[in-house]
Amino acid sequence: MDDMILDDYSLEEIAGKVSNFYNFKKEFKAWHKPRKQWVRSCQWKNSLNHLLEDVSYNDITTIKYFSLPGEDCLDIKVLSEQCHTNNKKFYFQGIESNDICAQKSQSSVVSQIMDLEYIDPKSTLHAKSCFEEIRGKNSSLFAKLSECAPFHIINLDFTNSIFSHSKGRSTMQAICTFLNKQLDQQYLKWQLYVTTRCNLEAIDVDILKEYMETILNNCEENPKFETLMRNSNYTSLQEPFTIDNLIEDSDYIEKLVIVAFLKWLTILAVKKNVKISLFSSAEYTVKNEATCPDMVSLVIEFKKNNAPIDPTNINYDAVSLNEKELALNVCSKFFSKTKNVDTLLIENETIHNCLKDEIKNLLKNIGYDISLYPY
Repeated sequence: MDDMILDDYSLEEIAGKVSNFYNFKKEFKAWHKPRKQWVRSCQWKNSLNHLLEDVSYNDITTIKYFSLPGEDCLDIKVLSEQCHTNNKKFYFQGIESNDICAQKSQSSVVSQIMDLEYIDPKSTLHAKSCFEEIRGKNSSLFAKLSECAPFHIINLDFTNSIFSHSKGRSTMQAICTFLNKQLDQQYLKWQLYVTTRCNLEAIDVDILKEYMETILNNCEENPKFETLMRNSNYTSLQEPFTIDNLIEDSDYIEKLVIVAFLKWLTILAVKKNVKISLFSSAEYTVKNEATCPDMVSLVIEFKKNNAPIDPTNINYDAVSLNEKELALNVCSKFFSKTKNVDTLLIENETIHNCLKDEIKNLLKNIGYDISLYPY
């Protein structure tokens, strides 16, 4: 089992192969820390519960989920178990790890997951792929995922930045292509989880500047938006209100990255007549030398505007959405409601220890030697 690298992990290929291979893993990663478990357990799981409370999900028996799960598939483990608690089955699509060693580890984890009774047997991880392939509508990966769409939850948990130096443009193009498909097809409320680095070293400033154009346009047309920008950690802004001054004067580049992304996302949604709201936002520090949080985790909700009961019925009156006001609301909530996970865990030792126990238990079940757990 440990030598097997699967092209696509599906029940047909690995049925009954519950891995009893435990050559204990000893290397612990940043996503094994209690703070990341807070994201999974307190942010994502609570967001899922909120989604399932919507009356439109009463008759939904299987939750459809897309993610970039990494070698441990911890997001799938946590969210599928929560769906099971809510008497829902769980169907996932994802992209496997590119690293060969990680693939071997991932294959044994996936085999465990696929043997769970509440996992849909058609669930799949796509091998030898990367998320950026989705940007091409003619790509085989986009075609495969289109057959599975729409999803109830899309989780884009990036280890790097959406505006990264190496592939920021292709990442954003892929997000655009994928979400356009989702926005067209999903008539239920649904959620998007996005995790991204935001520190200056991680981003391509030229790409950020392109997306910041929408911020300036909003400020020109809605004075409330400029006031928001000036009052939210941008107190030293020079005149005139320009992209270069924003980047040069801001001590909080992290917030600038997220505002640019949220503003762009609002435009994308409104073009498809879809309401957008920010349900949850959290930040934490990855690099020890960072002077402010450099990683942000968002949960964003979408719902078709005045969606008809029958999606094929085009004869209905829809109140047009005000993109400028929606963007103001989304960005205002980001500035005012974002939780600092590091501070939260320092101030509450009980929660920290609880999360530490949770992640250790998860890791133990997938073959880690938790006696060496360093966090």
